[in-house]
Amino acid sequence: MHTIYENILFTQLQAPIVISATTEVTSINHTGYEINSHIINVGVDSALDGSNYWTFKLQESDDNSTFTDVTDLNCLSIVNNNTVQTSGSTVVIDAVAEDDVVVQFEYRGLKEYSRIVMTETGTLTTPLAVTALQERASIAPVIGRSA
Repeated sequence: MHTIYENILFTQLQAPIVISATTEVTSINHTGYEINSHIINVGVDSALDGSNYWTFKLQESDDNSTFTDVTDLNCLSIVNNNTVQTSGSTVVIDAVAEDDVVVQFEYRGLKEYSRIVMTETGTLTTPLAVTALQERASIAPVIGRSA
C-alpha cells in the first residue's frame, strides 16, 4: 500500500514570510502530473481594507519564461476549502474578515508551467506562504522529486 507521500508531491514555493510587495512566485512544471495546485496560506493583517489588499492570480507558460494570465475556464479556485470562486483565476483579499485563510488554485490548462502572482495594492505586511501540490503522477512514488 502506498502512502500519501508516495503519490502526492508537496513543494514549498514561497517560504512563510511577511511580504509587502508584489511577488512572482516560483513556477511549477506539470510534466508527469495530472493535477497541479498552488496553495497560498494568508496570514493576519489588520491593514486589509478596500484601499489595502492582495490580488492573487494564476499564470501559465509553455517555456517557463513568458507567462500569461490563466482564463477562468482553466482554473478552479477555492478559499478555505469550501468557497469556490466565480472568477477562478483571480482571488482578492480586501478585508480583515477575509485574512487568515487558505487559497487554492487548481490549474486545468494544457501549458507546461504555472505560477502565482501576488499583487499588493496599498501598504500591507501580510505573512504569506505558497506550496505546490501535484497529484496523479505518471511515475510513482514521487518521494525525492521536486517541482
